[in-house]
Amino acid sequence: MKDRVYKSDYSIKLHNYEHSHLVVESFESFVRSFDRDPARHNSGDLWVDEGAPDMRGKTPSEGWYEFAKEDQFGKDIIESATRLLDRGWEAGAKRITKMSDKLTTGGGPLGAVRSIKRKRRWKDEGDELCPDRLHAGKLDVAWSGPERNSPGVFGNAVNIGIQFGGNCSLSAEQLFWNGAAGLVIADALSSQGYQVSIVGLSGVEVCDTSDLSLNVIVLKDFGEHLSVDSLASVVCHAGVFRTFGFMTRFASPIRLSGGLGRSTDVTCASLKLHRRKLEEVIGFGKVLIPKAAYSKEACEASIEEFLKENNLI
Repeated sequence: MKDRVYKSDYSIKLHNYEHSHLVVESFESFVRSFDRDPARHNSGDLWVDEGAPDMRGKTPSEGWYEFAKEDQFGKDIIESATRLLDRGWEAGAKRITKMSDKLTTGGGPLGAVRSIKRKRRWKDEGDELCPDRLHAGKLDVAWSGPERNSPGVFGNAVNIGIQFGGNCSLSAEQLFWNGAAGLVIADALSSQGYQVSIVGLSGVEVCDTSDLSLNVIVLKDFGEHLSVDSLASVVCHAGVFRTFGFMTRFASPIRLSGGLGRSTDVTCASLKLHRRKLEEVIGFGKVLIPKAAYSKEACEASIEEFLKENNLI
């Protein structure tokens, strides 16, 4: 797994603990979710209405998927979701970058995220000598050279886990804010010179047995371009989660019960062992995860707590 196999097409089920499981898949596998059959023990929960899975056993409203007119492809929900995955979600990306821009410019109440971009500084030794400063006797600042600011506690490489999705009672707007927290942080850190890797995380608890499953999508490796519109379609859009995201749950190695289980905060103590195993499997190192948030206020609070806790602001 550590030798970049996570970039190929795979869907790995790790039965590492009794009554709890870790499922890791690549982005390529995620976008082809409808090409695979659901696990037999979960296929009974698959209801179809106009080509879209509906976990509640009744016709979903348009607001449940939240496809704007420009995103819709006829009446087929799955084709609309596929279109977003292919083209990205521009409207969602604009909301994300508006928030992340405040973190890079210092225009918000938190101020600016700590930048580690290389800047040219004057000092007593360096790469280039300034004759004017030398002749003026300013020997302690006569030389210049590029330097990075001191990074946060985890250096200049940050692994971010973005929680996405949620229970059927949540609106599309609430699901947006849950994914937004991690994506805003990732975009801001990338703009400030950090290397960023990203995994999408969805925690599931079986309602009648309390079994646990952590579903993981490897979305971005270090060095790869951070495409906000592409990532926003995966972690912020209700229509993508309630189609492709549901199909990843169908593949779970445990019986998830009616409604495909109950979404749970990935940062909870119950999933601590899963997070450790995840770090071992994907080979990124420690994964930092903002708390789940289902409103703008909760999203802003989650971002603030994350940045302060990790000395990034």
